[in-house]
Amino acid sequence: MKPRYKRKIWWGVAISVSALALLAVFLPSFITLNYMRPRITDAIFTQTGIRTEIRGDIHFSWLGGIQYVAKDVVVPGGVISSVYFPRDLSAITISGAHLNVSNLVPPKFSGTISVQNSVITFQNKDYTIIDGELENGLLRGTVRTNQHRYKFDSDGDVFHITNAQQSLSIVGNLYSDGSAHGTLSIDTDNANRFFDFIVPNIRGRIELTMDFDWDGTDAFRFANIRGIYNNDTLFTGDIELPSIGIQNIRIAAIDADIDLSFLLDPKNFFEKFTGEFTGKIKLGKYVFSSVVITSTSNGTMRADVDGNGNDYRWNKQYHCLAGILHRNGVGKNECQSRTDRSQRRRRSWRSDHDRTLEMFRYDISYWK
Repeated sequence: MKPRYKRKIWWGVAISVSALALLAVFLPSFITLNYMRPRITDAIFTQTGIRTEIRGDIHFSWLGGIQYVAKDVVVPGGVISSVYFPRDLSAITISGAHLNVSNLVPPKFSGTISVQNSVITFQNKDYTIIDGELENGLLRGTVRTNQHRYKFDSDGDVFHITNAQQSLSIVGNLYSDGSAHGTLSIDTDNANRFFDFIVPNIRGRIELTMDFDWDGTDAFRFANIRGIYNNDTLFTGDIELPSIGIQNIRIAAIDADIDLSFLLDPKNFFEKFTGEFTGKIKLGKYVFSSVVITSTSNGTMRADVDGNGNDYRWNKQYHCLAGILHRNGVGKNECQSRTDRSQRRRRSWRSDHDRTLEMFRYDISYWK
C-alpha cells in the first residue's frame, strides 16, 4: 500500500475516534432521564433523611464511570448545582452547592457524601468546601474562607481542625445540640486578621493555647489562656463573650510593652474587665511600670498605676478621656462629660440672657 493511502487511512481513523470521543462527551447532555426524578429523590432521602426537589434535568455522564447527574437540586437552606449518583444510586456526590445553615447540629447520614466546590454560609460568613466527605454529619476535607485554608478531620463526635501556615490546631467534641468544647493552639504574627478583630491592634507574634466552649451560635468562653507575645511577654487570662449580656474579660501580662489607651475610648468600654500588667504600659499620655485596671459596679473603669494608690477613673460619658489621667491626682476635673459641658453652656446662656433682659428693663423704666 502506498504511503499516501496509509496516511489517509490513519487520518480517517483519527478523525473517527475524535468524533466518537466528542460524541461520548456531549451526547449525554442531550439525553434527559427526567423520568428518574422519583427514584433519585427517594435515594437522597434514604441516605440523608432530607426531602429534595429536582428542578433541573437529569442526564447521564461517562466521567468517572457511568453515573447519573441531577441538576438544580433544591434542599432546605439552598440549592445544589449538581448531584452525582452511580448506576445503583448507592452513593452521593454534590458539587456547586450553596447552603445556609443556622447551626452545626450534625445530621445522621446512613452513608458517606462527597462534597466538592461548595459554599456553606454560617453566621454570615462563607466557607468553601474544596474537597471533602460528610459522614454522620461530620466533615473530613479542606475548607477555605476569604482569609484562610483549613484541614478538617473527624472521628465520631471528635473533630480536628488545622492550618499549617498559622500552626493552628483545634481539637474538640461537637455535641448533638450543636455546641462544642475543646482546646486551641496557634502561633501567628497577625492575630487581628486571624481572629477577625480590629481593637486592640496587636503588632507582633503571639503563641497561645486555650480551652474553649461554644454554644453553637455566637457565645464563647475561653479559659486557661496562656501565651507569649513577641517572644518575651507572658500573658494569661479568661474571656467570656455571651450572646446577650455583659462580656467578662480577665487578662494578666508580665514584662509587657503595650499600649492600653484603646480602653479609654467609650466604644471599647468593658463593663466587666480585670487587667494586671507590668513592664512598659502606656495609658493615655503616660507610661507606667505597672497598671491594674478593674471595672466597678457603677459603670466606671478604674486604673491603679505604679502601685502607689493613684486612682484614675473614667466611664462612657467622658469624651476627652486621654486627658483625664494626671499624676498625683492633679487636674482630675479637667475632663467634663458632654452632659456637664452642655449644662454649663446652658447656665452661661441663661446668665447672659438675664443680664440683657435687666438692661432692657432699665432702659424702658428710664424713658417712662
